[in-house]
Amino acid sequence: MSDPLDELVAILRSQEADRLRGRKVIVFAPVLAATATRVEHYRQLGVTAQLVVTFGDGTGPLPSGDDLTVVRTGYGAPVRSATDELSAWTRLLDDPPVEVLEAVERFDPTGAALVISTTPTASPRLIFGRASFGGRSAADEALEDKTLCGPIFTAAGLATAPEEIVAADRRSLRAAAARLDEGAGVVISADASHGLNGGASKVWWLRPGAEPEPILERVCASGRTARVMPFLEGQPCSIHGIVTDQGVLILRPVELCMLRPVGGTGFVQAGISSWWDPSAAQRHQMRAAARATGEVLARVHGYRGAFGIDGILTAEGFRAHELNPRFSGGISALNKGVDVPLNLLDQTVRSGVHLDFDADAVEQRLLDELDAHRFGTAYLSTGSVSPSETTTVLVAGTPDELRPCDDEGAAVGRLELGPAAMGGLVRFTPHRCTPGTRLTPWAAAALELADSLWHTDFGAMEQPVEWR
Repeated sequence: MSDPLDELVAILRSQEADRLRGRKVIVFAPVLAATATRVEHYRQLGVTAQLVVTFGDGTGPLPSGDDLTVVRTGYGAPVRSATDELSAWTRLLDDPPVEVLEAVERFDPTGAALVISTTPTASPRLIFGRASFGGRSAADEALEDKTLCGPIFTAAGLATAPEEIVAADRRSLRAAAARLDEGAGVVISADASHGLNGGASKVWWLRPGAEPEPILERVCASGRTARVMPFLEGQPCSIHGIVTDQGVLILRPVELCMLRPVGGTGFVQAGISSWWDPSAAQRHQMRAAARATGEVLARVHGYRGAFGIDGILTAEGFRAHELNPRFSGGISALNKGVDVPLNLLDQTVRSGVHLDFDADAVEQRLLDELDAHRFGTAYLSTGSVSPSETTTVLVAGTPDELRPCDDEGAAVGRLELGPAAMGGLVRFTPHRCTPGTRLTPWAAAALELADSLWHTDFGAMEQPVEWR
């Protein structure tokens, strides 16, 4: 009996080969190292030459070859957050630098190359005057606004915390905070009027008794409106789906390693992991929430492609608070654990290509694969150091204390410091975790060790409470 997932993958790969064979390809990448596997994959498909447009080399092995051209361009402004990186992608597409345009014309003077668009921002059908494939539309991007997801969640029947969308002025924000504070303070998120809000970079926690003015000043400078909601204690997590013509494929839950600087006003996303497992009831609630949301996106907005819902697993259950209508970091982490091209599925359905397959059967096979093959890594950027190359150390110990070691057999993982847009990137990759293990405590321990080894200045971090 044929495997429905294998059949779908075969269709996707066949279409991809037909689309790319004998063509030149232009690829975007935040760092060159991230393209190593993809460059080789495209070679195997018969792509004649590749141009990678990137902001830098990054951490890890770099692709090479006579058929590969690389053009490195600057961010155009200092990068201090995920929002700054998103803005850089928008500038690159809307007003490309001269060096990029000249490199594209030298590489593809006839204009026949295909642009593979994987940028997190909206991509036009024509990029640099050439056909593009796989990007999300401006309408899809417009749905990614912290002040707009509430009505979508309501239409889907999701349980959510109370919220208010108010003008980004001090009086309105103070009044909303007073009404919504349930004793643990409030969380304020800026809208997307001044650029996409990603990576918790324009989200603030106004703690009980804290002086609100510094936060209110930043909120007022970050958008025209803001969402105010009670602070929710619990495990940050996400659930993902892919909307297709055949139905919505719902995946497994993902842990978000969201830490809180001690005494601080914000949050830092320090990793993603599918090693973690909620309870069976919590998993069912999260997947049902994603299915209902995907159906609303398809029915009301004509949406196709991957999406994710971020939320908090509280003592009362899962509470959704953010919609990411794109191939987000969580689904990317899931994709790294299995030999199934979820990114290609997203690009294909997003581009309007019809696929004929049994959605229920494929979803069950996907779940089996994702549960059997886990992935997780902790990471965080810092502006305190600016390494020019990658340093790697083996580490041993527990989530209470990690330490460097020289014994591969005793090591529980590896800790790296390498170059990044902000200056440096710290990454902790566990050798293996037991299914059900939270990565968040390991992330906190890894950042503490990085501070000790490399003066990265992350500082002390608080961890969320996990409710079972």
